[in-house]
Amino acid sequence: MVKARQAALNMASGAREIMEHLLLAKEHPLFLKNIQLADLINTELTPEILESRAERVRLANRIERINLLRHTVNRTRKVEVTEWRVIRRPKTLFVNLKEAERNFYQNVTNEIRRHAKNADISEGFLLASPQRQVSSCMYAAAKAWTDQMDDWTEQVYEDLGFDAEDTKKFSPLIQHLVKYVLPTVNLEALRLYDTKYENFLEFIRDYLQQHTNEKIVVFSFFRGTLSYLAERLNNDGIKSQVLVGGMQETKQQVIDRFRETPAIKILLSSEVASEGVDLQFCRVLVNYDLPWNPMKVEQRIGRLDRIGQAFPSITITNLCYADTIDERIFIRLFQRLRIFERALGGMEAILGEMITELATDLLRHKLTPKEEEERIEKTALAIERIREDNDELESQASNLIAHGGYILQAVQSAHELKKRITEQDLVIYVSDYLNKHCQGFLFQKVFTDQLLFDIQLPRQMAVELDEFIRRRKLYGQTKLATGEKVRCDFVNKVTKGRQRIEQISQLHPLVRFISQDLQDRNEAFYPLVAVSLLGEYAHDIPPGHYAFAVNRWSFEGLRLEEELISRVCRLGTNQGLDSDQSWNLVNTVRVEGSDWLSVNNEIDIISMKEALDWCLTKLEEDFLQGKRDREIENQDRVNFQIQSATRHRDRQLKTLIEGLEKYRQSGRTRMIAPLEGRIDRLKERFAFQVESLQKKAQLRGSQTDVCLGAIVIRPVS
Repeated sequence: MVKARQAALNMASGAREIMEHLLLAKEHPLFLKNIQLADLINTELTPEILESRAERVRLANRIERINLLRHTVNRTRKVEVTEWRVIRRPKTLFVNLKEAERNFYQNVTNEIRRHAKNADISEGFLLASPQRQVSSCMYAAAKAWTDQMDDWTEQVYEDLGFDAEDTKKFSPLIQHLVKYVLPTVNLEALRLYDTKYENFLEFIRDYLQQHTNEKIVVFSFFRGTLSYLAERLNNDGIKSQVLVGGMQETKQQVIDRFRETPAIKILLSSEVASEGVDLQFCRVLVNYDLPWNPMKVEQRIGRLDRIGQAFPSITITNLCYADTIDERIFIRLFQRLRIFERALGGMEAILGEMITELATDLLRHKLTPKEEEERIEKTALAIERIREDNDELESQASNLIAHGGYILQAVQSAHELKKRITEQDLVIYVSDYLNKHCQGFLFQKVFTDQLLFDIQLPRQMAVELDEFIRRRKLYGQTKLATGEKVRCDFVNKVTKGRQRIEQISQLHPLVRFISQDLQDRNEAFYPLVAVSLLGEYAHDIPPGHYAFAVNRWSFEGLRLEEELISRVCRLGTNQGLDSDQSWNLVNTVRVEGSDWLSVNNEIDIISMKEALDWCLTKLEEDFLQGKRDREIENQDRVNFQIQSATRHRDRQLKTLIEGLEKYRQSGRTRMIAPLEGRIDRLKERFAFQVESLQKKAQLRGSQTDVCLGAIVIRPVS
């Protein structure tokens, strides 16, 4: 079943390969009577299904729902491992610059900012890469600029961790540095009085003298630095091995030689070369330079901090120029995030964007050291918040049944698109209900910039809420049922609130009471809305007028499931989006859209009605198909539980009947009647359990309209 799901997601796999895996699974005793699998095998995998990535994902999801292992698959990140965790021991050497080095560093920074302003360069990676090269090794950077390095693509990836689409803009920037900086630089003096190398050499000599049989891994993102270090180490009598991308040998061949050759003490590795390699036979890592992206630092450390590390702790030594942008990033960003002590988790894509923005701000504008610190601090705070959100997301995901990779991706997408009820939604929900159905209530906002309200319910509603709380046993969750004024904060997550302030989430008794009352009145909010969306947010959906409809599905069988589904249709075409595209657009409109006030003047009512009819018809078809799929799945669940209960009963019956036979043979008749009673009660319990399960085999489904409306996607001007 796992292989079938993988084949379904692989665009290169055909129907025959997928079906072979499914047929093989069908032969297993656990799947002999599985209705879902039988139905899936009878489904024709047409070219339309196999050529559509969305359809393949749906197929993979169907396979995943059948797979019994989905209940036991576990995902653990390095950051969550506590047993046998390798201790990280960080140490940082802040290198004091000599006057010539400081002048060179400051001149480069100033000229990069001047060129960025004059040339109107906004790409952070263009500005950061030369600056980072100076921070790596001043001599190597100046020499590379003198030699007019042609291809910067790989170097940008080494430095910042992503592929730059166009690196041709580097040439004018480097030419500017060559023209305005290099004439003032004595290249040989930078080599002769290299304070960073002096600190580095002193450290490795001291360490290797004390640990003669060990080896050291040194990382740098700049190839020029690696070549420079290899040459200087060799001159100082220390043999090293360089590992960079594009070598004739494989990475593993180079690593094997480094590990097995006693004379080679130092591995000088680039970022690209380090990806996917294991260096856990070493326990000392030197960051000769520090990428600004914390994720790149974590990847370096991960080469040593991995399963199979031979030592209980690893040493991480960082070299950093004092009183520079790099030192401020180290202190304000790296130390705050404690990246040398703990793993960051899966934040690579997000961090890449944030570090690029940081680089742009630091190098495009003339900032004082204090302003640089404040800007770096802002990024650190934002990253810390994202990490907290990721931790919360992962903790929620771990509670999901069958949380395969696609489930986690769906949860992540939901977070990104805010696929949830917001605090503002709750405010509107409660206030609309009170305005429509109550008199004499208080619903007063305390502060204009917060969702903090003083709420007092009218006496009759307070009494009804109190009765509702008693029926549902929701005691101690609200003071609103007393009829007194209560200060409330709308916060739609479970968290410890401030004293004396009541938090209202979607699980709050007031919200649940309103929902129940609307159902009892046979009334709900089916808003007809009109929303405008800029084309840049439209997920490549062309500009134009669209109708949409949103349904809520509810299915109750062995378990209760609820789901929001939407459909979108372009006016005048009767051509709509699939359900995934529709949901993404509707959710984006909800987050990024604005009121479409001129809707009556811009759309044709007949076309609007036809498009809405298409949406509602498609939603009906989607519901019937969804209900059929869940009926089959529910029946399989019931059958599986009945089979499990039957096996459990048979094992117990066998033990009891064997005991009964022993009593009869031994003449202990006094024990026979109680044992026969136990057998009868076991059979009764089993019959009751089966009857209860069979009732739940009848799946009940309902389809409710949530929202209808019109969308205009405005072209990007």
